[in-house]
Parts: sequence; structure tokens; C-alpha cells
Amino acid sequence: MAVEESLRIAPPILYLIRTCTERTELAGVTLEAEQRVVVGIASANRDERVYDDPDTFRLDRVDPASHLSLGFGRHFCVGAALTRMEGQEALYAFLDRFEPGQIRLAKDFALEMMPLPYMLGPRRLEVEV
Repeated sequence: MAVEESLRIAPPILYLIRTCTERTELAGVTLEAEQRVVVGIASANRDERVYDDPDTFRLDRVDPASHLSLGFGRHFCVGAALTRMEGQEALYAFLDRFEPGQIRLAKDFALEMMPLPYMLGPRRLEVEV
């Protein structure tokens, strides 16, 4: 659940650009064939119609809706299973190595996000052990 909630609340890619293959309507808006559309993954993953308390990282979600961080349908990430496994193994290794409270943010740490508009994450994460 920790891996899934992490992917949902902080997707590595914030949005994608797609091209409509046929004329369609989405949420009352008509999209023409060949029209470019920006798909907001980060926004969809925090949709209050889908997730209770969507802006909060919660490990107690019961049967949560699928997030879009690894794509959907024919655009589903071929490395999704590997991504999930790596996340789980990293958490297991971290929890095996460190006791609760043993690691904390460095005293003078200032969060600086990557300067890319389509990716999410800190430029670095300074900690004290």
C-alpha cells in the first residue's frame, strides 16, 4: 500500500500529451480528431470524486481506486511490475536497516524541487542518521 499511495500522491510524471484519434466528448467538452490533449496525471490522482481525502498520504485506504501514475490501457507502463517490486524492496531494505526516528531531515534542509514542469520530486534529500 505504501508504494501505491506514494505513486498516487507523487507520480514521477505529472502530465502527458496525447492526440485524440476520433471526435469525442469528455466532461461536456468536445474534442476533435487529431486534437492534442494534456492529461493531468497528478490532478487525476487527487480527484476528490475518486479518492477520500485526496491530498493526504494515507496507508489506511480500503480498496483504493487505481491511480494513473503508470498509465492506463495501451499506454500502461511495461515496467510497472518492476517499478512496484523495486519500491517494495527499497522500503523493506530501508525498514530493515533503520529504526523509527533514526533518520530525519538535516537541520538546514530546504526543499528544492526539480526544475522540470512535467516531473515531480526533490532535487536532493539531505538527511541525518
